[in-house]
Amino acid sequence: MLLLFIFCLSSSCGHHSRKDQSTISEVESSAPMTEDDLLRLGERNSEKYNDIKDNSNSTFRNNAEKSVYSLQASNNRTLDPSDKTSAFINKTQDYGLENISAIHLYAVDFDGDKRTDLVVLPDYFSIPDWYRFDGKKFQKLAYNPMPEVVRGSYLAFYDFNQDGLKDLLVGTLNQKSAMRAIPWRIFINYSQNGVVKFIEEKDVFPVADSSSGVSFLDFNGDGVIDLFQPNWFSIDGKLTNRPDQLFLGEQTKLFNETKAYFKSATAELFDELKYSKTERKFLNATPSFGSSICDVDRNGRPDILTTSSNGYSNKLWMRETNLEKEYSFKDYGEETGYAFDETGDKLLRGGGNSFFSLCMDYNNDGIADIMLGSLNRETDDETRDRSSILTGSKLTFPFKFIRTDFFRESQNEKFVEGDRRGVILDYNNDGLIDFIVDNSGFPPHSRLMFFKQETDHAFVDISKNEGLDLVNPSGTVSIDLNNDGRMDFITAQTALRAGQYLDSKTKIHAFENRVKNKNKSIRIYLKGSDSNHDGISASIEVVTNKRKMWRMVEYVYGGLPSQNEEGIHFGLGTDLVKTINVNWPFFDEGRPRKITYKIDPKKISKAYTKLILNESGKVEFQ
Repeated sequence: MLLLFIFCLSSSCGHHSRKDQSTISEVESSAPMTEDDLLRLGERNSEKYNDIKDNSNSTFRNNAEKSVYSLQASNNRTLDPSDKTSAFINKTQDYGLENISAIHLYAVDFDGDKRTDLVVLPDYFSIPDWYRFDGKKFQKLAYNPMPEVVRGSYLAFYDFNQDGLKDLLVGTLNQKSAMRAIPWRIFINYSQNGVVKFIEEKDVFPVADSSSGVSFLDFNGDGVIDLFQPNWFSIDGKLTNRPDQLFLGEQTKLFNETKAYFKSATAELFDELKYSKTERKFLNATPSFGSSICDVDRNGRPDILTTSSNGYSNKLWMRETNLEKEYSFKDYGEETGYAFDETGDKLLRGGGNSFFSLCMDYNNDGIADIMLGSLNRETDDETRDRSSILTGSKLTFPFKFIRTDFFRESQNEKFVEGDRRGVILDYNNDGLIDFIVDNSGFPPHSRLMFFKQETDHAFVDISKNEGLDLVNPSGTVSIDLNNDGRMDFITAQTALRAGQYLDSKTKIHAFENRVKNKNKSIRIYLKGSDSNHDGISASIEVVTNKRKMWRMVEYVYGGLPSQNEEGIHFGLGTDLVKTINVNWPFFDEGRPRKITYKIDPKKISKAYTKLILNESGKVEFQ
């Protein structure tokens, strides 16, 4: 049976009933909370949402000036990924990853040998397993590199002390007060001579909360990384909204060793800490389940995107350019259409159950676009926000995103969508980004979706054709396993509600890209000097003889995040690169530092080229 996916503009979806949503009762939750808890919570509140109706209605007519994107899954054939005609081949066993359980994946060089290793969390709250890559296979470490048994809901790797080794942040979601309430812990990497070793850094944060993720950015352009903490529900296990937090990073030198620590800068988020003594709550707090970074207005200053559950509004914290203001960020989610779709703007809580946001420029028009992943079921009211692509309409502020929801039309299948994670990659190197979506949690209908972008910017779901439509995908990460310039990916399968559909609890799949064409690609690595070492929260624009392509430098994003391999990949097709523009996360007298790198086309004439762009202006070719 043909499955048709359509991006449906929110202004062209027919009649929608107006419905309000009831207040969440404060109930005790298990500790720590898991993604399964979130899904159940979303289901419960969707049912409450559908029980309470308003008499008002609104009609939306089709707007011919706005395009509707078709995402079509061809059902001509179903291939195993080992089929010689498939774009990807399953190389799990070849890379030594068979019989491994995982929920979240982290493609990171943890031992400093310039090879990307793999760290996995085998369960929702678990001890990480470490797999070192020797150039051919991943080998599990025979010892625990941590100083003690450390469990987490998610991980994030970043070089906090700027010594060239990736340190580790361990996050835990929604702990009870009876537990050791440390949502964030940082471990510094002291690996030497192939021996991996992490030691905890104490007293790094003043106060941390019920963290559901982390975003890395340098919002004040001082060269030191700052952290944004999306907070879901309160740390005491009750469903109480907590404000998100912003932490300002600082560094000190002690015995020639850099020490990183953070102080609260949440006051820089306008009205996020507004508190009512009468109601005894933070008035603007929302249950944020994820966050990401995006330079929405392309001014060189990173903005912050949050995604909220339970019908609350998503927030778009845009960086103010007026440095004399008492705050740095103001939420423009409602004005831009990021907060909720047009059916929700008059409702008390007319948003969705959003898992992730992902910044990109899919149509190469120079304007930032955003992908939103959400939980949505056939029993939900039509006013409940769906997974969407928000197409940027213009660069100048104020602007409004054009929201196009994607949904499944099927006659015999139960509609369920739990889009927990998205990954962008240009798998065929044609200069048009494609993307993977982990639609998970409701088997057998929730499956991995792989969307190929056509030249007219329509997207076609090729996952079934290519034998990639795995049940319950989880933690997908992009990685170039064989270093050939064609992006591969590793994904896990979770057993959540999938007992009869999986032959084991969870498993990993490593898919190697074997597309054959004449398209070229480049991989760009940033090397900061005044900026942070890896150029995190910078933006990169590649200018060719035919187009401009733009990416944010971000490897960790979304709720309970996984982590993609370092390096920003650009497919070129047959284009010739002329220049590369980088907005570095460092401010010169209040202005973001922009460097243009002139590229000799002869140096990237081969199929695949790696470039290191130094903040000094030097270009290194590999």
